[in-house]
Amino acid sequence: MSPFLIHRVLSGSVLGKLKSAEKLRDGTLLVETNDETQSEALLKMTNIQDTPIKVEPHKTLNTCRGVISCYDLMYITADEIAKEMASQGVISCRRLQRKQTGEMVNTTSVVLTFAWDRLPEKVYVGYEVCTVRPYIPSPIRCFKCNRHGHTANSCKAKPTCPKCAGDMYDGEPCNGPPKCINCEGCLPVYTRECPRLQEEKKITEIKVIEKVSYADARKKYREKVSPTFSRSYAAVTTIKRCSVSCQTDPWIEKAKNAKEKAKSIEKKLTNSIGARKMSKYLPPAS
Repeated sequence: MSPFLIHRVLSGSVLGKLKSAEKLRDGTLLVETNDETQSEALLKMTNIQDTPIKVEPHKTLNTCRGVISCYDLMYITADEIAKEMASQGVISCRRLQRKQTGEMVNTTSVVLTFAWDRLPEKVYVGYEVCTVRPYIPSPIRCFKCNRHGHTANSCKAKPTCPKCAGDMYDGEPCNGPPKCINCEGCLPVYTRECPRLQEEKKITEIKVIEKVSYADARKKYREKVSPTFSRSYAAVTTIKRCSVSCQTDPWIEKAKNAKEKAKSIEKKLTNSIGARKMSKYLPPAS
């Protein structure tokens, strides 16, 4: 379908110019509207000319997740928490758990999903006030190739062993030495001490807080830790030429002034000696 046709139809159907529109890798169109009126008009669209289309809200960009900790919520179900806090924009709740003596036990923290694009600073749990902090999920790791940033459903690489980074063979135990396919260190890929895993955590934090794609978050992180590599090759290799007139070293300025002063004194002495010699041949003044 012609992108010009899509642009004309969307501009005419949503009552004005859209805030942004971007075509994603899977062929879908990500549209950002300016207000709720445009969103409602866009959601009512069912076709573009004779081609049927499907318009639905984005699953993650229209919501945000935050974590609160409250001891009194420890023995309350997640469904009850979401129901009681629905008036504060909560649409779902998930309990955080930890492993203790080989079993998963509940913690005092829960993850709340809000029907907003920004987190509130605080929420009310009955009569208690709880501070909301951003929920940073664990980095995504493919369980097929064991690299970060994608899942096994979209992976086209060959399977690798998470322990030795070698070829994966079904039904055969791994007897090779441990090696991480991401950092190439002598440790399995699932170890928390992996330096690449620590980088991925920071990239995920940028992705969640700034609400950008994984590729953009990774680019921002690279620019932050290595600002030189964000510049072009020409900018890095350009050599700036500096003239003598822009030299600001005080010792060079003093040496230059002293040299000019010596030349001036030498010129005065030369003129004085020449004048005395010439006076011998001049007649006396009458």
